[in-house]
Amino acid sequence: MGRKLLRAGKWTLFVLAALLALSPFILVVLAGQAEERLDEALKQIAATGDPVEMTQLAKPPIPDEQNAALVYRQAFDEMAEAELSEEERKFIRDIAFGEVRLDDPVIAAQAEGILRRNKRALELVHQAVEMPECDFQRDWSKGMFLLYPEFAKLRECSRLLSFESMMLLHAGRVDEAVGACSTNFRLCNAADEPSLIGQLVGYAIIAIASRPLSAILRDSQPSSEVCLSIAEEIRGIELIPGYIEAMKGERTLGRSAFNVVRSDPDPIRGLAELSVPLEESTPRKAGKHPAGKAPGMNSFVKWWLASDELTYLELMGRVIREASLPYREVISIEPSVDEEVGSLRNISLPPRVITAILMPVFSRAQMKRDGAIAQLRLAEVSLLLKAYKAERGIYPGSLAELEKFVGRALPEDPASGEALVYHREGEGFLLYSWGYDLEDDGGEPPAPGRYEESDIVIQCVH
Repeated sequence: MGRKLLRAGKWTLFVLAALLALSPFILVVLAGQAEERLDEALKQIAATGDPVEMTQLAKPPIPDEQNAALVYRQAFDEMAEAELSEEERKFIRDIAFGEVRLDDPVIAAQAEGILRRNKRALELVHQAVEMPECDFQRDWSKGMFLLYPEFAKLRECSRLLSFESMMLLHAGRVDEAVGACSTNFRLCNAADEPSLIGQLVGYAIIAIASRPLSAILRDSQPSSEVCLSIAEEIRGIELIPGYIEAMKGERTLGRSAFNVVRSDPDPIRGLAELSVPLEESTPRKAGKHPAGKAPGMNSFVKWWLASDELTYLELMGRVIREASLPYREVISIEPSVDEEVGSLRNISLPPRVITAILMPVFSRAQMKRDGAIAQLRLAEVSLLLKAYKAERGIYPGSLAELEKFVGRALPEDPASGEALVYHREGEGFLLYSWGYDLEDDGGEPPAPGRYEESDIVIQCVH
């Protein structure tokens, strides 16, 4: 028995030694196979017309006279010249969101002064929103190092438009106040770029625009003509196509992250930089190493990166396929993308580290998109209800009556897949979506900081 064990031990050591000697050749083969599969996957994506390189995300050239981005930049300059203090910016937000009322003459006078200082900026924003195209002409070749400085300024424009709406309401110019809300909703189109951050900024603008519209409709009665016209403008805002293109753009952006690691002489350092914000990363940032393969990259790193990127492309392919579905359907698909990403944390060779870093950012995006769609649909239907009231002196008994009035079907609640919930309440009405939690909470408005646990509500008292 002892001799057999000794012979077995010697044989095992021989096999291990042979494998160790052959391991570089095995890794060369594995790396080559993985890179071939990656090249084939990229060819299949390209064959569909979808982008595989960051430069493909650029829009075709737009004539200057049609490009709203140039006018927005003029508006940004005018806003900078207004030199608003942080206290004044907070004041604008408080007025825009109804947290400070204009009944006090001192507050009203302060608000009028701020509005005058931003008059030209607002004129330019209104002009830009009406233009057919918007391209901030980004250098997409920067990949994951690309910055989006305009997005914060667009949100500031949205708050300024909301401020203007409330000032117009205070002046008794109800139709113009609703018109400013329409401009605000359509401002989201300026952020419609093939990136997740652009889509999220658009959703934030819709949320900002919804606040003053709810306040205006709660207590005031715009004309039927304005209500019908602006309901159609809001109806024309589509979020799903832009979201799909953004997911395709994010897939391409993710590829640039792989190329950052692939092109770094020290791939571990390149990997570490993916895990920190851009402003905190090392001075290398963008451009020091062109996208490509660093000289001398060993076969294990090649195998790892190609295998990791293949997994990323597979998961992003699923995200893109599901991008057209409502969130309520996506969360019923098993296993979820989140669960698949979670499984990547299990021990596997080669590790899918970069995929695990990149993927979690998408887990809540579809929920936020459908929340924005719900806000748009609530705005549209509430305006139609106001048009009905303006013409007939009373709100309809049901949404079916409203459909007869407008001569078309009304949009459904993306959270329930059914009609928005509508009730007559005294002289007014309650209209709501099930909201982010996909449950009917009886029209309960959100508590501070708990907006994802309640319905999205519009309530009118007159």
